[in-house]
Amino acid sequence: MSHMDVAPFSEQLYVKGTFNGWGDDTPMAYVGNGVYQAVVCLSADAHSFKITDQQGTEDLCFAADQYKAVDCFLAQPQVVIPAKGIGNDLVFHAPETGLYTVQLAVADDALRMTIDKGGDNAEEEAARTLMAFSFDVAANKQSLAGKGGAVLAPSALFEAWRLR
Repeated sequence: MSHMDVAPFSEQLYVKGTFNGWGDDTPMAYVGNGVYQAVVCLSADAHSFKITDQQGTEDLCFAADQYKAVDCFLAQPQVVIPAKGIGNDLVFHAPETGLYTVQLAVADDALRMTIDKGGDNAEEEAARTLMAFSFDVAANKQSLAGKGGAVLAPSALFEAWRLR
């Protein structure tokens, strides 16, 4: 993306649906040339969703119809419109469990959403902080907090967990 390529929307967009509890944990990244995308992991099932900002603002809540749910299909662009509401979701029937890339292309004449099989979420995964630890109950049975048990100091707790 060049420094001259400005994202069409100033607000962060998300893919919100049944696969993530309609939460905002699937942000779309602006990749340039009017295109946003997000990678989602879907089970082989029907998934209802919308593309929206965090608050579901009327002008930034996108579906294919004002009033009814619309099926969308793998690798087939679907025109979307600002359409806040209930029951007018996009519905995708994932043919198999796996990663899918949801893309929103903003053009002068229309907004088009496409779902493609596969996806590279390596950048998102690399940014996640991972913590590995082991817990040795046998070594510290008497000093672990419990009913009537002693409370461990942080240093002793970390030693019990053996944080790495």
